[in-house]
Amino acid sequence: MNKERTNLLTANPSFFRGIGRLLDLGSTRNVYNTSENPEEADFNAIKSDCENVGEDFSNVYEKVNRDIEQTFC
Repeated sequence: MNKERTNLLTANPSFFRGIGRLLDLGSTRNVYNTSENPEEADFNAIKSDCENVGEDFSNVYEKVNRDIEQTFC
């Protein structure tokens, strides 16, 4: 699964951002991945879900083919 797509609408944490949040007394650092409107957010989320499911199906298909080749060849 592509990790970049799994956190589409969440904050991207890091060590330095965590330290910055400790010093951010006004909560000005609360910025998430945003969209222009709800429809765009829904589209991006559904697109991401479909891409992840498609990637999972592809991985399973490849694994099944490898298992079949190992079993019968």
